[in-house]
Amino acid sequence: MARRLRVIEESLQGLTSSASMHAPCSIDKQQLTDVMSMCRYICFPEYSEISQPSSVLNKIIIILVEQLASGFSLRDTYTRARLDTSNMNNAQLFRVAPPQEREVLFRVEAERIAEEFVRCRLAKVKVLLHTDVEALYHHDVAAESKCEIVLTYPGITCMLHQRVAHELYLLGAPNNVTRMLTEMAHSITGVDIHPHTSIGHHFFIDHGTGVVIGATAVIGNHVCIYQGVTLGARSFPLDPVTGAPMKNLPRHPIIEDGVIIYSNAVVLGRIVIGAGAVIAGNAFVTKAVPKGAVVAGAGNVIVKDSKA
Repeated sequence: MARRLRVIEESLQGLTSSASMHAPCSIDKQQLTDVMSMCRYICFPEYSEISQPSSVLNKIIIILVEQLASGFSLRDTYTRARLDTSNMNNAQLFRVAPPQEREVLFRVEAERIAEEFVRCRLAKVKVLLHTDVEALYHHDVAAESKCEIVLTYPGITCMLHQRVAHELYLLGAPNNVTRMLTEMAHSITGVDIHPHTSIGHHFFIDHGTGVVIGATAVIGNHVCIYQGVTLGARSFPLDPVTGAPMKNLPRHPIIEDGVIIYSNAVVLGRIVIGAGAVIAGNAFVTKAVPKGAVVAGAGNVIVKDSKA
């Protein structure tokens, strides 16, 4: 038994990169949950409960600094662990900079992002969320009060997470943190919106279950989306040298102001859905839609043309 354990330990040592030995264990999901609870309190204090409200902004900064620094460190460690092959009898492919210097830089950047978010961006998130509440109250005749919307509607929960994550992304936060924020909402609401997605004010997302919106999608103001809608990519161009999919290219739809997209519609590719257009339920759209047009079925069948 002792010999077997020794063999197992030796095998595990070969799988562990020296570059990752002093890395943080993880980003703390519970800490991020606490941050979102505090952000909810800031945005909707009349509908939220939180201990020691007077110090909530300082707490948000403290937690964000720790989690963002961990996020930067983990992202950097994975890159080094992936490239460090010294445990596999090959030449080491990556020369690691002094860990202390990296950790200091990560923390300085984390402090900058956290302070800027609380000082300038959280107020913007609050304003946008209140416009989302107004849109839901205006469009959903079943809503009896704005209180009901804030407390129970999945559209507000998912947009709280997405708008916070989006502002952090714009400030330079690592994707592992921002994606965790939106995936927390995804697991609760069934709505999957990437933190990079740009979304305007008065965004109405009803029911929400099954909605998928990609990273490079751009959504205007006063847009309505129902359950099961996909704003996705058609295909990924390949790098002519490596043959790998090319990243960071615009590949998702642009949805202009006042568009309505009904349940289970699929809109794919970097196409423009013109202002005031309506996409019928179950439609499959891969071509640009004119302003004010009504599209149904597969193949961009225009039921009503705004010029008619």
